Formats: sequence, structure tokens, C-alpha cells
Amino acid sequence: MSKHSQQHDLKPQSEPEPEVFEPGQRVPIWSRRDTIALCWIVAGALLLRLIYLWQYRACPTFEHPIMDPLYHVEWARAFARGESFMAGQPYFRAPLYPWILGLCYSVFGESFLIPRICQVVMGALSCGLIFLIGRRVFGRGTGVVAGCVAATYWLFLYFEGELLITPLIVFLDLLFIWLLLRADESRSIGRYLLCGLVLGLSAIARPNILLFGLLACVWVIVRNVESRDIASWRRAIVRSFLLGLACLLPILPITIRNYLAGDDLVLISSQGGVNFFIGNNAESDGTRAVVPGTRPDWWGGYHDAIALAEKGTGRELKPSEVSDYFFGKAFDFITTEPMSWLGLTLKKVRYFWNGTEIANNQPIRFFAERYGPIVKFLPIGFWMIAPLALLGLLLCLRHPLRLFPLWGFVVVYAATVILFFVCTRFRIPITGVLIILACYAGRWLVDAARSRQWIPLALGCAVTVSLGVWVYITPEKLLDPTFQGYNIIGDLKMRQGDVDGAIDDLRKGIELRPDYAALRRQMGHALIMQGRFDEAERELRFALALRGSHNEESWGQASFWLGYILATRNDLDAAIELFRQSISHDASYAEAHRWLGRTLFARGDFASARESLERAVKLNPELAEAHFDLGNFLVNMRRTEEGIEHLQTSLALHPENAQGWFYLANAYKGLNQLHNEVQALENALALTPPGTPMAEALSKRIEAIRSQL
Repeated sequence: MSKHSQQHDLKPQSEPEPEVFEPGQRVPIWSRRDTIALCWIVAGALLLRLIYLWQYRACPTFEHPIMDPLYHVEWARAFARGESFMAGQPYFRAPLYPWILGLCYSVFGESFLIPRICQVVMGALSCGLIFLIGRRVFGRGTGVVAGCVAATYWLFLYFEGELLITPLIVFLDLLFIWLLLRADESRSIGRYLLCGLVLGLSAIARPNILLFGLLACVWVIVRNVESRDIASWRRAIVRSFLLGLACLLPILPITIRNYLAGDDLVLISSQGGVNFFIGNNAESDGTRAVVPGTRPDWWGGYHDAIALAEKGTGRELKPSEVSDYFFGKAFDFITTEPMSWLGLTLKKVRYFWNGTEIANNQPIRFFAERYGPIVKFLPIGFWMIAPLALLGLLLCLRHPLRLFPLWGFVVVYAATVILFFVCTRFRIPITGVLIILACYAGRWLVDAARSRQWIPLALGCAVTVSLGVWVYITPEKLLDPTFQGYNIIGDLKMRQGDVDGAIDDLRKGIELRPDYAALRRQMGHALIMQGRFDEAERELRFALALRGSHNEESWGQASFWLGYILATRNDLDAAIELFRQSISHDASYAEAHRWLGRTLFARGDFASARESLERAVKLNPELAEAHFDLGNFLVNMRRTEEGIEHLQTSLALHPENAQGWFYLANAYKGLNQLHNEVQALENALALTPPGTPMAEALSKRIEAIRSQL
């Protein structure tokens, strides 16, 4: 170590640190104090996350995931079993997170807890990275505060408890920034290669990081050019090239796999065009993640989007062509309605920087506070961080080149989100850097006050307060979505058989938002399950009267359940009309086709009844009730052998159906197959409560047939 360096290291601890450490200045040597700070931050963050996770196990979605988490679980299960997911086509979404989840399943079994424990460990390490980045760029004090804020930031806890890609992205992006800063100081070839490898891993988790990666390669060249001679430029370009080359190492196998699987050139995933159109069309509100004219559920929306593209082009399309089709549709909107698009984009900017949590799968604060009450004691939210972070972003302009890995990441990543559509989980990856910038701005304000620089202090406070008001005031579109949380919980409780609990939650939701059709439709369904048909009918008619843009997704099911009530009352014509309305909303709703067929059969329209029942079976071959109804229909139409096939399929899917065995026995009787008839009757008897009239009738019939054998 040089004499100059030794003197620098021996400076008293009380001497103020530089505001930003330039490469020519020594970052303070790692000390025991830094080790202690890092350990405390990571340990404290881990403890809070484990407490939250233990509490959150009571959440109904913990072991019954919905929407995106369910998609990840399905993919991970296929990976763990060694099966191909969406075989024969390129990946629709980037594969890294489902692969990691599948690896957890392979090692630990299909646990819903173990992957979350891995995620909270990753989240605690991310807090350590925030400390390391803050310390390296702005000094130990800023790093410690930033690490502590990250450890107690409740939104991090929430997303680390969900089976979503978010915690993996946060960790990889922070690791990339930290390695990039270290490579910038050492100019080591190995570190640039490591940077590129982490960037590539982040890209196969969420590809929008690649735009920042491209600019980072340019930044590496600028930072490494020390003079105008060719040798200096060559060294700079080589380092940048190696970073980019290492980035391609994780990506190229995905690209090759996509091409071999579907004969389609897709770099990582094919969802880009669909997502771009979602956020850039005349019906977009900037937050809703549904293609107009498609179903709101994951797989329904996926297949409907493909169908729309193929209908629009008049031919079958590869996944990349579907993406190109929707990119084209979005650009048509941008070019033909530029002012509408500009207004929508400004709205998305406003939403992105607003303090309200915009949900994509379920209301965030509702679930976090209800099932993880520890978050109620963690007050730091985005509304507190964003104003100071934006001030910190402005302060970065005084050192734009050195601080590009921070401000550049925020600006570029935010732009890639705003260009598509906005929700909180897409904003989370930049939040770690925003925390660092917020702590930097806070330190700058304190230093200005201590040094009595009143004008800069006043300007800084004015900017922060103005930004705080802008961030804090919630646009009308982003009103509290708690009522949606009650709807989700009610639906899950109904699926688990807790109808009373579902009704209690649905009533709470209706009190908050009486004009929300989904709640009314769910309430109607729950009341049907309790046999309270009159009350159910009132709720369902209310839901249908509320038909509108935000209630459209519930209209089809409300029509179905009201039709079900009317069918049970033998009001066949009205029921048929409602079933057809339901099908017009969702042509793939097999249950609606089934009940339409049953009702048409009861009315005597046999040809249409058969068509509807066959359609139900085709749409959902696993729907035992559809096979049963079709089999019964065919037997009644004297097509006994065909009917028996469907009755057998129904019983293979649902062997506990005593009525099904009885109907199958009657079908065998029509063909005079006495042995099969007896076996079916014995199965029916085994499922019938003993001592009942039905059991006695079955026993007598079995004895009578055996006497003939």
C-alpha cells in the first residue's frame, strides 16, 4: 500500500465523507463496522420476513394460488416432473423463475412454504446489496440507512411472500448494479464478464432489463476511454464487448430452444406484443392487464389473444407473428390517435409515481395487512420514498457519468414499464435503487441545513414537498380496491367449501362497493349453494343490471347462474336465453353449454340439445357431469351403446356418483347385459346409505337379476 493510501486510511472517522466517491477517491476500506452493519441489516431483514411469512400462511391464496402465481406453479410442476410446458412452441414468458421454482419442487417436493423461504432469504440478501451499493457510491452512513429502510419496506415483504418473479428480479438487478460499480473501479475483465452473466440471467427472468444493459455497455466504453489513442478505445470496446458477450450466454440456449421447439425465432419470450398492445390501445386505462375482447382469466386471455390475431390475419400464426400482430395494432393506435396515446402515456407516468399500490393479481395492502399484520407496524411506503428519490434523481445530474448505473437504471427501467402498462409489482425492481437515492437526498438536505446553505435547502425542501403532494394524491382511477379483495377471498372460501365464511366476506365487499357486479354474482352463487334461490336471484339480477366495462367479466357467469335458477323452476325458455347470453360472453364455458343442452332436452329440442352437450364434452373432456348428461341423452334417444361410453367416462372421472351407476345399470338393462347390470347396481348400492328405500330397492333388483343368471 502506498504512503498516500495509508495516510488516507488514517483520516479521523469524524471527517465528512465525499458526497459521491469518484474512481480517483478511495472508497473507505471495509472495516469491522461494515461487517457488523451488513450482518445486522441482513439478519433483521430476514427476521421480519420470516415473521411475516409465518403469519401469511393463513392466507387462502398461500396454498391455492391464482392468476400469475398459479401459472408459475403449473410450469414448475411440469419442470419438476421432467415434462415440457407449452410443448411445441416458444416460451410465452421468460423461464428462469418457473425453473427455479421447479427446482425447489424437485428437491423439497411440491411445498408452498419452501420456495417462499428461499425468496425471503433472497430478499434479505437484496437488503444487504442495497447497503453495499449505497456505501460504495455515497458512503457508509447512506448505505446503512438505505439498508435499514429496505429491510423494513413492507412491499418487499409482501412480494417475497408471493410466488412471483419480483424478488428474483430485485436481487439480480441489484447484484448487476453492484458488480457494474465494482468493475468500473477495478476495470477487471473478470468482473465485466460476471456483470454480463448476471445481466443475462436477469434477462431470462424479465427481458426488459436488456435496454438498460445495452446502455450500460455504452457507459462502459465511455468510462474506460482514458485518452484518444486507439489502444485506449480498443480496451474500452473489448470490455464492453465482453460484458455483452457474457450476457448472451444464458440467453442463447433459450433462443435455440425456442427455435427448435416451434420453428420460430423468439429471443426469450413471445409476450412482448400482447403486453404492448394491452397498454397502448383505445380502451386501455394504463393499469388493466387484459387484451380488450378476451377473458380475464390467465389461460382464457392467452388463447383468446391468439384467436383474435389469427382472425385478424385470416391464417394460423406462430407466437412471434402473434406478437408482431399486436405490436402493429398498438402502433396503429399510436400513429392514428397520437394525442390520445400521449394522454394515456402521461396517465401511466402519473400512476407509476403514485403512492397507491396498483394490484395485478390481488389487492396488495388488503392481503398484506389482513394476513400479515406485522406490516401495520412498518410505515415506510412508496409515498414516503418516491419524493426524496426523485430529488435524489435530480441531484444525480451533478455527477451524471459516475452515477449512471443508479439514475440510468431508474429512468430506463421505469420507461420500459410505462411504455406497456403499470402496476406495483413492475415498479418494485427499481425501488431498491430509489431507496438509495432517497437516502442520498435526505443526507444532502441534512448537510445543507448543517452548513446553513439556506437557498439550496429551501429549493430542495420545496421540490420534495411538491413531489410529495404529487405522489400522495391518489387519482380517482386508483381508489381503494379492498372490495376486490373480499371478492377474491369469498371465491376461494367457496371453492374450499366454507360457504358461510364466503358470504360474510362478500357482504363486507358489497358494503364497500354495492355497484360491483362481481361481488353480486359471487354472492348469488354462494346463496345458490345454500339453497337460498330467491335471495340469489335478486343478487344475480342486480349483477346483470350493473353490466358495464368494469363489470363485463362477471356478466356471463351471472347470466349462467340466473339461468340455472330458472331451469330448476322449469322456466325453460327464459333459462335457455340466459344460458345463450352466457355463452355469447364466453363461448368456451363448458358448464353453460351443458346446462343449455339439459334445458333444450327438457323442452324437447333434441337436435340442439345433443349439439350443446357434445360441445360441452369437447370443451372440457374432464367434466364428468357433461359426459353423464350426454350419455343419459343418448340412451334416451335409443343410441344406447354410445350413451354407455359417455356414462362410463363420467364414472371413470367421478366414480362416487351413485346416480351415474344406476343410470349405467339401466342402459345395460336395455341391451340385456345382465352381468354388467348387476355390477353397476352393486356399485350404486355401495354408495347408497344403508337402510334407505333406495338401498332396499337396489338390493331387491340385484337379487331378482341374479335369480335369472
